[in-house]
Amino acid sequence: MSDNGELIGARILGKSIISIALSSFKPILLIMLLGLLACEFIIPNLSQLAEENRLFKKEGENSTTRYWIQGDKRFVSFISVPEKDKVRGLSVYELNTESKVTKIIYSKEAILNSDELEVVDPTVTVIDRQSKTKIYDFNNLKIPGLNSDFSFLLSPKYLSLSDLYKQIDSSSSSYRKNLLSLEFWRKIFQPFVTLSLVLLALGFLFGPMRDQKSGQRIVIAIGIAFSVDLIQKLLGSISIVSNIPSVVAVLIPILLITFLAILFLKKIY
Repeated sequence: MSDNGELIGARILGKSIISIALSSFKPILLIMLLGLLACEFIIPNLSQLAEENRLFKKEGENSTTRYWIQGDKRFVSFISVPEKDKVRGLSVYELNTESKVTKIIYSKEAILNSDELEVVDPTVTVIDRQSKTKIYDFNNLKIPGLNSDFSFLLSPKYLSLSDLYKQIDSSSSSYRKNLLSLEFWRKIFQPFVTLSLVLLALGFLFGPMRDQKSGQRIVIAIGIAFSVDLIQKLLGSISIVSNIPSVVAVLIPILLITFLAILFLKKIY
């Protein structure tokens, strides 16, 4: 619009910079609202399902990357969690009083019902007899620590805002809690990141860079975006392993972008 003169035409017709900015904000606000709702209800489940299915198809049932849970005289492992209440490639290692494996239970799939795993068509291998038999009346597995799903095992980026908030309070690991807190505030403040970037774009269009060619503005914008992304990742990593609050680590890049945008916009008048 700047290169083709539409912005100049709008100014000639009496449109102020503020009115032009507000016009550009309206669709962006709608997109930000939809994005925030998607972060809560749509994106986490779809992302988790897509990633787990990709890894399962890539590595198959012989995957060495597994989830592990320690239960009462047993270890439970599974390859993937395509849904919060469903696992694939389940293996259960039963232990005796001497902590030796006496039985291995395998199933391609298991479904979580409350705090019990409903094992589908399990295969049991008894170590003492070196025999393998199929049974269909296997009792459901009780796993300590499970409430209604496996969300406590998932990466924070696959969790909704409500799940993140719940796990921050219930997590016993400080490292896990910092990870959850960082992801929570990132998702909460994502709309403000977008708003600050729009302000910066307006500063580019109407500020001291308005006479520069579009190619130069694009290169400078890419450089600023790369720097901000680097600062976000750096501050996020620091907040995870230090006492810096996650909300501060997320806010600093937003404030930096907004400060640059205000500097550019102030030079218009």
